[in-house]
Amino acid sequence: MSDVICEYTGYTRDELLTMNFFKLLTEESQKLMLARLEKLMANEIIPQTVEYCIRTKGGEDLWVRLSVRYIYESGKLKSAAGVIYNINERKQAEDLLKESERKYRELSIIDDLTQLYNSRHFHAQFEIE
Repeated sequence: MSDVICEYTGYTRDELLTMNFFKLLTEESQKLMLARLEKLMANEIIPQTVEYCIRTKGGEDLWVRLSVRYIYESGKLKSAAGVIYNINERKQAEDLLKESERKYRELSIIDDLTQLYNSRHFHAQFEIE
């Protein structure tokens, strides 16, 4: 157990050693982890890197990237070793970019003067339908 995970989560080393890592994950990340574990147990190849959202001791969500190396013995999974990276700032930047793109798309379909949908929007809707 590294000091980095303690720093990221706010838990002490002793607290983390008695906890189930699964409980640190948000509900969506728990689903992702379960799906990965199912594939791993079915001897399917899974990516070594995955992104999870964990809940800190203070109740905040923190995005991390986990790089895992699986260790096999006689063709069976024996253990795993991993490195965890804080990617929270990157995820926040991605969210801001998505919001900015959404606003831009909205601005491009609404007329500034009338605040009504412009012809570009109507043509796009017409092609969809």
